[in-house]
Amino acid sequence: GTRVNEPKAYKLYFNIGLDYSTTNTLRIAEAYIEGVGLNKDTPQGIKLLKKAEKDGNEEAAYQLGNLYKWGIDIRRNYKKAFEYFNITASSKTPNLQHFHLQSFLELGKCYYYGDGINQDHKKAQTWFKKAYNQKDYDNIKEEAQVWLEDYLGLEIK
Repeated sequence: GTRVNEPKAYKLYFNIGLDYSTTNTLRIAEAYIEGVGLNKDTPQGIKLLKKAEKDGNEEAAYQLGNLYKWGIDIRRNYKKAFEYFNITASSKTPNLQHFHLQSFLELGKCYYYGDGINQDHKKAQTWFKKAYNQKDYDNIKEEAQVWLEDYLGLEIK
């Protein structure tokens, strides 16, 4: 019912404070990393993402994995990326969210290419099959199918 206003939204997260929830800490970290509503401060954003992850926020772990995978405003580190994607993918959350399922694909890619872990196509296949066998996100299922068929040469029925 309202238009999107990221600076205003992040200001509300700041007003609520870091101690309100790990999700709030995550959103404040995003504001620092993206420079929305305040001056960009990637080191502060990463510090807050690590705090949120340590406090159990799996989305923060996924975001850290992406930052290290792509080297976004920090030094690229495939080993750390793998570790954070593994934290997210290993979640015991009963209703997996998009970022959990996306981490299945990311782990498959890590094993496929040997990024941050020893190359292992069988383990890559395991993670891609997990992503393929989920039921809620067609885009993730389709990407997993591409990896299984086109990269690993498996036939999916």
